[in-house]
Amino acid sequence: MTGYIYLSLTILTTAWITIGLRELKRWDIRLLQAITWNYIAAASFGAIRSPQSFSSVASEPIALYTALYLGLAFITLFFLMGLVAQKVGLGYMTIFTKMSMVIPTIFAWLYYHEDMNIIKGLGIILAMTSVVLINYRPNAPIQLSNKSSNRYSVLLIVFLFVGSGINDLLFKIFNTEYSDTISNTDFPVVIFTVAAIVGIIACTYQIVTGKAGFEYKAIFGGLVIGVPNYFSIFFLVESLEHFPGTVFFPVNNIALLAVTALAGLTLYKEHFNLYNFAGLVLAVLSVLLLV
Repeated sequence: MTGYIYLSLTILTTAWITIGLRELKRWDIRLLQAITWNYIAAASFGAIRSPQSFSSVASEPIALYTALYLGLAFITLFFLMGLVAQKVGLGYMTIFTKMSMVIPTIFAWLYYHEDMNIIKGLGIILAMTSVVLINYRPNAPIQLSNKSSNRYSVLLIVFLFVGSGINDLLFKIFNTEYSDTISNTDFPVVIFTVAAIVGIIACTYQIVTGKAGFEYKAIFGGLVIGVPNYFSIFFLVESLEHFPGTVFFPVNNIALLAVTALAGLTLYKEHFNLYNFAGLVLAVLSVLLLV
């Protein structure tokens, strides 16, 4: 039961962040500044909760390098997601971000020899199918932008797909190799601190060069998603204590997609077609098969 609680909290806190990012755009807040304040808030909250975080993570050099990489990757992938959404299309961005679940799932199966049977395999296939159907819009088909070459578009998609998958894979490795020696409350603090430092450098550059002005409202926007962001990673790592990667990653990605889709339907009055509803049904079926 504890595992299901952590999994549910992972999904809900991550959905909060997704919806929060959408609200930031509606409030006309510069995303880079808001995202940076979000990381500052998450790192600060985590440091208050676990002041020994850096010394704890530094006791395992590989874990430290992993956290440093993830901190850089977090904010880098944010920019990459924006590029893919702009140059290739929002549908492609969502589909390939969620389908990246196959990377940590296959890794957990082959490297850590976690259970994989026909039912789970069918669940993963249904999950990937649901990703496409939930994002399918017949009147606004997903297509490569005329402003970017096919080669450039494909490279962006590949980097997003691989980068997202590697991030999840590294959380699996941390949980398996280092969770006995490093607290799950310490690891996220280092990640968010690195992301915050990179964000501060990028924001400072934009302000100094006159490319952007300082926005006070970005502070509020960042705080709204900052603390949930910290807990989303904390709950993710805790969930991996209770579920094998072959179950957690597909279920987490698909359930998150379903929750955010339902939020779009209820909160933003988005119009769903039969394909979208079929995708939601398949998402529910895939989760039932996987758990």
